[in-house]
Amino acid sequence: MQIDNNTLRTTSQRIYLFVLMWYACFASSTIILRPYASTVWVILAIISFFFRDISTFKVSKLIFGYITLIIFLLFNTLISQDVSSSVLLVFKFILYFVIAYNIACNSSTRSITIKMAFVFLLIHLFIIYFQLAFPSVFNSVFLGLIPQSASLLVIKRVSLHMAIGFNTQTGIAGFWMTLGLIFSLVYSKYRTDKKIIYRLLTALFAIAIILTRKRIFVLIFIIIILLFELLTTKKSGRSFKIVVTSLIIVFLFYLASSIFPNLFGVIDKMTQLLEEDDVSNGRFQLYETALNLFKENALFGVGYGAFGTVSGLGVGVHNAYLQALVEFGLAGFFVFWIPIVKGLSISFNTVRSFVASNGEIFSCDSIITFLGQIVIMLWCFTGNPFIDDTVLFIFILLQMINISYSNRNHKVGKTI
Repeated sequence: MQIDNNTLRTTSQRIYLFVLMWYACFASSTIILRPYASTVWVILAIISFFFRDISTFKVSKLIFGYITLIIFLLFNTLISQDVSSSVLLVFKFILYFVIAYNIACNSSTRSITIKMAFVFLLIHLFIIYFQLAFPSVFNSVFLGLIPQSASLLVIKRVSLHMAIGFNTQTGIAGFWMTLGLIFSLVYSKYRTDKKIIYRLLTALFAIAIILTRKRIFVLIFIIIILLFELLTTKKSGRSFKIVVTSLIIVFLFYLASSIFPNLFGVIDKMTQLLEEDDVSNGRFQLYETALNLFKENALFGVGYGAFGTVSGLGVGVHNAYLQALVEFGLAGFFVFWIPIVKGLSISFNTVRSFVASNGEIFSCDSIITFLGQIVIMLWCFTGNPFIDDTVLFIFILLQMINISYSNRNHKVGKTI
């Protein structure tokens, strides 16, 4: 039995992307789930060159911006006050950029990656509801797969009916559920053959977001729903659609609260913080420390990932924009954010072209990848997702995939 080259190539792509998304989607889990992570990422980066379509290789202004950023990050390690942390983060950034760019340069791997990502998001969704339905079974199985230092925190959060899923942080769980919401929301509008199924999944992802009790993701969830309606609804019916959508969100809260008594933990947490006169949950103190460090290292900062060490706090600033200012200084702040914002702008134009053409130009995946970037950019106001391996890779991947669509129509933009 002979296997043609196309079948072999497609099979190898699927295997590669399965391993890739496994490492990405379970990045906050223990070594048992992700053995030899650093070595595997290097191997994945090398293999990604074999799937790339050489004909698409052009160094545009955006890619030049990313290359400039990488050069600055390398320079930044030389003056970093925590060289080991900076070198490791820069090394990972380069790996993630190489993999994401090579995947985006191939329409086949790009399409499979989107599908594979949705599959893993559904796995996360299933695990979250399994955790809520069978907490004792979840603990007995899952606790053996996470670092012992995190097990007590997980047990506490599970006992409070906080959604964890296959993660050690509710923030990452909220991130996955929000991405899943975007997938199902977009598919429910543009894939009419399974509209009911995708609408059900949208509701399940929405409830799961609330169950994580992460205030920022509950807020992002509402913003994403309204932004999606603004992007995809014609002006004549936009106001009515937004009102209806808002009512549906309220109904989901009511329905979910009757099923899960502890659903409004987000509100309870906010109330408790207000009573303690610290609605920021300690973030304002971190911001003050960060600003003081910035004043002392205004030009080039303290170094990529060095804030926790230099401040003595061992944690990030919990605001990616402020942390970039502290770690990169004024010189690096703009070098870091300019290519990211430029890529976001190209992604937005891609979505506009998709909507204006009624789906004839590009794919609905362009909306998914654009909204995914928006989620992370909003998260940056209360956290530093770019320090997390998972989120950093996913963001670069989403951005590269989206802007690669611009290569298919000269009206939208230039090739990536």
